[in-house]
Amino acid sequence: MARIPLSDDACDRLVASRDPIDASRLREEAVAVVSRRLRDELLAELAGELPTRQRAARGRRPGFGAARRRVGAAVAIAAVVVVGVLAMVGWLPAGGDHSGPLDVPAASAAVALERAAQVAMHSSSVVPSRDQFGFVRVKTGSVGGMGRAAGPTQPSWNVWLRTSEIKSDWYGANGSGRERIVRTSTSFLTRRDRAIAQAHGMTLPRLLATSPPTIDGAFAPRTLQTAGFLPYWQVGRLPTNPDALRRAFDQLILASDHGPGRGALMRQLRADPAGLFGPISQFLLLPTSPQLRAALFRVLAGLPGVQLLGRQRDRLGRSGIAVAVTHGNPERVRAELLFDPATSNLLQTQTVLLGNATPAQADERSAPTLPVGTVLEYTDFLSRGIVDSITQLPGGQRLPLKPTSGNR
Repeated sequence: MARIPLSDDACDRLVASRDPIDASRLREEAVAVVSRRLRDELLAELAGELPTRQRAARGRRPGFGAARRRVGAAVAIAAVVVVGVLAMVGWLPAGGDHSGPLDVPAASAAVALERAAQVAMHSSSVVPSRDQFGFVRVKTGSVGGMGRAAGPTQPSWNVWLRTSEIKSDWYGANGSGRERIVRTSTSFLTRRDRAIAQAHGMTLPRLLATSPPTIDGAFAPRTLQTAGFLPYWQVGRLPTNPDALRRAFDQLILASDHGPGRGALMRQLRADPAGLFGPISQFLLLPTSPQLRAALFRVLAGLPGVQLLGRQRDRLGRSGIAVAVTHGNPERVRAELLFDPATSNLLQTQTVLLGNATPAQADERSAPTLPVGTVLEYTDFLSRGIVDSITQLPGGQRLPLKPTSGNR
């Protein structure tokens, strides 16, 4: 029988010191290597292979029965520890422990989003009461085309521009409110775009001449839209059961799909349900109840193909957990969402082009191709709060509504 050099307390300390859930250790070494080392170290310690000075410092030898019990307990603990690492990292790609750290490799998108839902349930309500307005400020960016038409439908040339804006919205409980959009920057996406414009005698200021730098307008009751298809005054009527909420989104999208091709959008979403990821992400920016915010996270968790990207930083340097879906074919895009796990606040959304269906043009002087990897659009959350009027900001400052040519 091998000597057992450790007391029960020492065994416990040994196991604790080899805790494989230590995130820093997992980041430094591969999981398989960590597991193998833990097993070898624990079994070596239990077999008595300690440094000479530790063996010399031992007290009296324990009895055979006590030693046997310690061997069984310690080996069982070692087995649980090693198997636990493998289970967390390799055998639970779609699940995991909801109480574990989110940056453990085993965490899945479903686990991360469920954790966000639980946090959201305990967050403060940001729903405006009567005569109040929910205020939201974001920074947005997008890539859009601009050109000059040679005929009634087709442009003779086009270029891609990248535009950034600060967008402020005041949402009234009755669907009234205000939207203010201030353009902060515009640039050609690539040097090729600039060269195409210059070849046609156009500069950036001339291209933007008909686009007002500020759009600021008020909305009458029951007119302010959210995420493009739902009047804000109806947000409070949305169910907070995730399954019912998903069905409600389908019905709303179907009802908003007008025109000669009616039903095309719904058919597209049924073929590729991941397309709901973007609209639902935008709802997380709105002034809503904790219950609805939690349900939104759970609907996202139920979409097919949602993946965990892990910890990332947004454009403002804030750290959060990122999840994403990839959809579309052959013009594949990845829709990403970054949220703060401590508050469940949405920090950033963005859409990245992964594959381009349009091959490189033979004549790039007239039609450049969007480079793969381009961020097509993004939204950075800046602030949110409750105010008493459409000219008030959180903190009490005022922002008068000044009529412009771009007013709604």
